[in-house]
Amino acid sequence: MSMGEGPFVCVYLLSRKLHEERSLHKIARWALRFSPLTGINSEKDGITIDLRGTSKLYRNKEPLARAIQSELDNHAVAAKLALAPTIGAAWALARHSNTLFSVVEDKHCLAQILGGLNVRALRISEQTIEALRHSGINLIGELNKLPRKALGLRYGPELLKRLDQAFGLVEEILTTTHAPPNFALTTRFDPPLTNRSGVRAVIITNLKKLFEKLAQSHKKAANFLIQLQLGTEGGVRCTKQQELCLHSATLNFSSLSQTIDVLVEQLASGGYVHSISIIPRNLERICYQQRDMRRAQEQVDAQALQSELLNNLSLRLGRQQLQQLHLKASHLPENSFRYAELKDPAARTTIPQIDLPLNRPPYLLQRPEPFNAIALLPDHPPSRISWNGVSYTIIGAAPSEKITEEWWVNELRSEADLPERHYFKIQDHTGRWLWVFRDSGMRWFVHGIWA
Repeated sequence: MSMGEGPFVCVYLLSRKLHEERSLHKIARWALRFSPLTGINSEKDGITIDLRGTSKLYRNKEPLARAIQSELDNHAVAAKLALAPTIGAAWALARHSNTLFSVVEDKHCLAQILGGLNVRALRISEQTIEALRHSGINLIGELNKLPRKALGLRYGPELLKRLDQAFGLVEEILTTTHAPPNFALTTRFDPPLTNRSGVRAVIITNLKKLFEKLAQSHKKAANFLIQLQLGTEGGVRCTKQQELCLHSATLNFSSLSQTIDVLVEQLASGGYVHSISIIPRNLERICYQQRDMRRAQEQVDAQALQSELLNNLSLRLGRQQLQQLHLKASHLPENSFRYAELKDPAARTTIPQIDLPLNRPPYLLQRPEPFNAIALLPDHPPSRISWNGVSYTIIGAAPSEKITEEWWVNELRSEADLPERHYFKIQDHTGRWLWVFRDSGMRWFVHGIWA
């Protein structure tokens, strides 16, 4: 957006931690309450607020600038602030004046006020600053006494451009920050709702509308904060809320009806419902992927069924309970896999196809569990075991395999120090098959179970 004569407020943030992009955008969005035209400076160290067109709201701009400074102080944001008729002048005063707060409302006073500032306040390159210093020019006032034509020929067009911007002779462009879209939906009732079936219908309808609204903005969210404002016969109001955590965004609510019924039962108990609000949280941008045209419909159906299953599991068990298997390069069974949080099914990594021995059990314990064993001979499988305080008689057994532990992890002095595991497949008197091993220290461990 092109900017001419102001007034403008320039805020220079003194803390380098606030120069991070996330912090700058947060402060710029906060400043939108004072003017819809607010932007981050190109130096990424502050913001500029355009106050033009706000005369009906703020006739006197100096109290407004002081209110902005006061709000920053209340939020413990260390900053220098300047109000001036041009962006260049406000920028210069905010960074190079000797005070934390500067105000210049008359454009004709700029030459006098800016004249005492260092030429760095013009936002010129270090090369130009060095050339001016060699010529004995350090202040903006000294530049104004020299012929413009000579300045342009000797120091280049950048110097003249910055001078004209500071004094409002040419326009300056400011990239503005826009307020993020508000996707929250609120429905108010007068008279209040007393029927829980009506509350359920409103929640489902608003969720569908919310997903459609998010899809139009190419956004998605799996977390939704549902708030109900309740009131009693005495007029006292309170707010109840609960977060609906899905695994992935969906528009198919038929499978979620039972869960929403439980949610309504918890929220809408004990009061009249005056309003229902649904707020999406942790928004993400939708990333579209190219589908295989030969199996397009099969892919869509499979992904829809998978998302529906994961959403149900997430709501019933908790999203943190859903985990994904990741394989690792290790021939020790307990080190060959790990579990991590299950992400978006469309973006998850594919588990590689690995040829495993056929005599391995489908369920492996994350860590082998020790047990006491009675064996007829040292090299034979046990005939009786005691595991987790329960004794089992072994009715069948067969050797499985021998595994040597990873010799490259720990330094070994000789081959005799290399630990070995002797695995056996055994069946207890209940009919269950276990995968057990004996280590070099003659200790026994359960490592897997056949279903």
